[in-house]
Amino acid sequence: MIKNLLDHIEKKNIAFVEHKIPVKDVKGLYFDETIILDQTQIETEAEMACILAEEIGHYETSAGNILDQESLKNIKQEKMARRWAHKKLIPLEKFIDCFKYGCHDQYEVSERIGVTNEFLRETVDTYMQIYGQYVVVDDYIIYFEPLGVMKRI
Repeated sequence: MIKNLLDHIEKKNIAFVEHKIPVKDVKGLYFDETIILDQTQIETEAEMACILAEEIGHYETSAGNILDQESLKNIKQEKMARRWAHKKLIPLEKFIDCFKYGCHDQYEVSERIGVTNEFLRETVDTYMQIYGQYVVVDDYIIYFEPLGVMKRI
């Protein structure tokens, strides 16, 4: 997963730097064609993938300095970047793959995909906002609440 994200960064000519970020609880930043990750605050590869995807999402969707999260415009840009990350790391087909593999709950799904449980929950919420309670993809129905996949007959 991380390799695919790093390949994406390379293709877009985005600089990638690992450096301590002096702001508490800020694990990643994107600005001026550069992504900075603070490895001292990132505990797992899954967490790193989620943070990296969101920062790439800022490259793909954001403009200007959006650090002030009191601004409605900045909040919208933050949401767009997260939505981009959700779709990048967990496209709908991933749910079907997890079903075929035998995953039975969200913890197994997040582990199989390589994302955090929190990121998976946010992604499910994003898809519920887009599609409602379920979506049909090919011969499958993906249910978002509770999370599950059923093959159509």
